[in-house]
Amino acid sequence: MAQNVQKERECTICGNTAIELPSKGASTNYDCPRCGKFKITSTADSMFESEEGVLGAYGCRGRANLSSWVRERKPQEMIDSSFFDKENTSNLGLEYKIYHVPTIDEKADKLLLAFAAKSEYAGHSFFWLEDRFEYEARAWALHQGELAFVTNILVANNMINGGVFEKEELEYDSAPYNLEPFVQITPKGWQRIQEINETRGSGDQVFIACSFRDEIIDVMKSYVLTAISDAGYKYEFLVISEHNDKLDDKIIAEIRKSKFIVADLTDHKPNVYYETGFAKGMGTQVILTCQETGDKEKDRIHFDISTYPCIYWKDEDKSSLQERLKNRIEAVFGRGPRPSP
Repeated sequence: MAQNVQKERECTICGNTAIELPSKGASTNYDCPRCGKFKITSTADSMFESEEGVLGAYGCRGRANLSSWVRERKPQEMIDSSFFDKENTSNLGLEYKIYHVPTIDEKADKLLLAFAAKSEYAGHSFFWLEDRFEYEARAWALHQGELAFVTNILVANNMINGGVFEKEELEYDSAPYNLEPFVQITPKGWQRIQEINETRGSGDQVFIACSFRDEIIDVMKSYVLTAISDAGYKYEFLVISEHNDKLDDKIIAEIRKSKFIVADLTDHKPNVYYETGFAKGMGTQVILTCQETGDKEKDRIHFDISTYPCIYWKDEDKSSLQERLKNRIEAVFGRGPRPSP
C-alpha cells in the first residue's frame, strides 16, 4: 500500500518553502513556516499560481498581508475546512481588503503579544530566531528587514530586551538583518500587554447591527443568531431605538468588546451604516449581509462599502443564510471557543 510522504513545496501564498502534508481529494494541505497550516483546493491553488491569479494585482505586500491574515485566523491548528475554495478565492482580494491592515504601532503590539505567547514566565529570555518567519507574519512584516524595524520599535520603547543588536555590535554574518537571537519582555512590556488585553475585543462576542423592522428582527433571531452560536461565538443583540448619527453609549461599549460584527444592510438604515463605519474605524472586522429582493435600487449597497463581500439572502431561502454565515465566520475567524449547542 502506498504511503503518504511529506514533501517540500513552495507555499502558494507567501512563496516560502513549506511542507506539503498528506491530503485526501482535490486539495493540498500546507505546513508553512510563515502562514501556518492551511488547506487549499486544487482549483484555488492553480488560481494563485497563475500570473493572472487573484493576488496578481496585490504583489508582494498583498501576499505578505494575506499570509499574516491566514496565520492569525487559527494559529497552530490545521484549518478544517477548505477556506480557499474556488468561490472564496475569487473574492479573496475583497476579503483581505475588508481586514484592517495594522498600523506600524499595531504591528509592534502584535509582535509583542506573539513574544508573550512564547514566554514561559516573566523574565524568561527565549530563543526566537528559529521561528522568525512566523514572527514575520505575526508582525505583518513584508520581510526580515521590516521585522527588524518593528522589533526595534519594541526595543526603543523599552518593551523588550534583546531583539536587535546595537549599532556597534552589528554582526551581519551571525544573524539576518541584525536580529538578536534572544528576547526578554521587560516590566514595561508586560504592562503594555495587559493594556492591550484589557482594551481589545473579547474572544467570543459578536455584535449585530440591523434594521429594527419586525420581519428583519425575526430573521436575525431565527437564522443569524443561530449561525453565530453554531460557529462557537456568543452574540450581543441590542434592540435599541434607531439613530441617524449618534451612537448610543451602550452600542459603542458593546462594539468595542466584540471580536467582529455582523451588519445586515436590509432597508439601508443609517444606524447600521454608522455602526459598521465605527467598527471598521476601530479595526474591527465586519461581515455584511443583505436581503436580495430583485429590485436593483433597493438591493444596492452604499458606494463606500459596495466593493466589500456581502452575503445576500432571499426571503424564500432564509435557511441558506444561516449556513453561509456560519461558514463565513469559521472561514474568516476560525471556530469560536464555545461548544456548539
